[in-house]
Amino acid sequence: MQQSGTMPDSLYNHYLKIVNRHLNTNAIDGPDGLFSFKELDELSDRIGLQLLLSEKDSFVLFMHPSRYYFASLVACMKTGKTAVSLEHADTDDVVRKNVNQISDYACLTTSALYERSVTLFKSKKILQTDCLSASDEKPACPDIQNPLFYPLHRVFTSGTSGRQKLITISREAEYVHSKEASEMYRYRPGIAMANLGRHSSSSIINGFWRCILAGASFLYFDLKREAFGDISKRLIKSDIKFLQGPSTLMEKFLISESARYNFTGIEHLIFGGEPLNPDFLNVITAYFRPDCLVTLNYSSSETMLISAYTSSLNKIQRLDKIPVGTPAPSKKVRLVNERGNSTIVNEPGEVVVSSKYIALSVICDVNEQMINEPEDPNLRTYFTGDLAKWNKDGVLEHLGRKDSQVKINGVRIDTRLIEMKLKNMDGIDNAVVIQEDVGAGEKQLFAFLVGRRDEISDLHILKQLSKELRITFLPNHFIDIDQIPVNSRGKTDLAQLQDKCREVVRNSEQYRSGSDTNYSEMEVYLQTEWEKVLKKKISDKKATFFALGGDSLAMTELTLSIRKKFSPAIEAVWVFEYPTIEEQAEFLESFLSNENSEQEGPDKQKDRTQKSEINRLLGW
Repeated sequence: MQQSGTMPDSLYNHYLKIVNRHLNTNAIDGPDGLFSFKELDELSDRIGLQLLLSEKDSFVLFMHPSRYYFASLVACMKTGKTAVSLEHADTDDVVRKNVNQISDYACLTTSALYERSVTLFKSKKILQTDCLSASDEKPACPDIQNPLFYPLHRVFTSGTSGRQKLITISREAEYVHSKEASEMYRYRPGIAMANLGRHSSSSIINGFWRCILAGASFLYFDLKREAFGDISKRLIKSDIKFLQGPSTLMEKFLISESARYNFTGIEHLIFGGEPLNPDFLNVITAYFRPDCLVTLNYSSSETMLISAYTSSLNKIQRLDKIPVGTPAPSKKVRLVNERGNSTIVNEPGEVVVSSKYIALSVICDVNEQMINEPEDPNLRTYFTGDLAKWNKDGVLEHLGRKDSQVKINGVRIDTRLIEMKLKNMDGIDNAVVIQEDVGAGEKQLFAFLVGRRDEISDLHILKQLSKELRITFLPNHFIDIDQIPVNSRGKTDLAQLQDKCREVVRNSEQYRSGSDTNYSEMEVYLQTEWEKVLKKKISDKKATFFALGGDSLAMTELTLSIRKKFSPAIEAVWVFEYPTIEEQAEFLESFLSNENSEQEGPDKQKDRTQKSEINRLLGW
């Protein structure tokens, strides 16, 4: 069906062409099973018919990762509605805060989250997508005048600023991005592609559309419910050819105790958001073929794909510096220095992206450097805040951030935000937070505190910070100092702080090298499980999980392992409430001894852990 208006609706038209060509090809593959293009199209039609009965232009998608979630994305596309993905792991307060930025909407959910949706969206229409009757009727696509300015979806993301944003992507921008990225990544119809990430993120949404519009199968995961071992088995079973994800997450997955597989069938690895370090490349050579293609892309939620560099694994290992490649055809990339002039070869500058096919809008609580070009109303320019340089071959090399942003496990973190929260805390006079590499490519956050009162413990600070920040933002170490050191220019002396970080790491390693033999049977079991997920020897049962480098990924893996053995009613949240081996052992022993008791059984313990609140901390 050809769209009328100033330009054709390329996204809709191309989707129809792909579906008609690949009706019986697998479209999506998740924990809830396989779904062909025909089945995905029919389910999206059933949902789309209900959307057309509503006068709302926007629909929030509040679901677990499932066929219903991805069919809802397609249904919104077909009916000209705007899909707004929400993270179900966030607390009710965070969800309400986010949807308050949406002027008028209805909600798409499933029966598993229906009751919570009723509580959250009281006055809104709520549709259970898994309770719809079958129908042969198809929804009519509306007359979309200009897909270049017609919103397809909106996502909440930390993006390149490390702060919460609401980003709107147009139909035509998604189509052009999917077409360009598929060509640069060398997708082809019928292949299977997997993406490790959070289903409500722009990375997964864009990955889904790339696969669908290329006639490829998209494999997705529920990182809250699937252990790394389960993910490995699904990758092998599905004959995956393309695997994408942040390098730090991929490394944790590959070296996990449960992921003991060789992925020789995978042809192409795609990484983004972080540089590829030599230690990581050494890890992946044990799992993938030497001729496996490796792509390092440079992208953001605001601009989507900016550039990409591809080479074979054996060749990319020999490079001293891995570039991020040449810009995508639809993106004009400039590097500007502090004077606002374009840089020369090897001169660092801020990355500035101009295109018709970047975000329509970026809503944020800080000033965003997105401008509409006066000479061309279709053209928008975004100042990324990233630093890069052109090398002698005219290829882009990423150099980091021009501000205080850092990345850990693929998540952008604003250290200034953490510092502000610490400085506002009673009992702390001043604070500075930095990221430091603690070995083998692992990065941790170190918080230096001035004037901390004796009664303010590390755990107290963690609990206070957790009320406003996700666990990814929580420092691993708290270090007391008399004053923040400054250099000759009056700025914070990072070299001195980095020396202190390394000293803390050395001291903790020396402490752990000793042995504490006074362990109970349960503590011995937990010590073994901790060592599996943290990849290090643990000798101090009083050390916190976070100080030893634990993060949300490790918390989830540990919790899933303990569930399989003891079946307690716990979420990953419990690690936050019981952060040491000693406390965890006491909790589990109490649970086992009171399994059939109402006094301290799992229900009461579960209430104490405040599942909904801490799930926000673990949000992906």
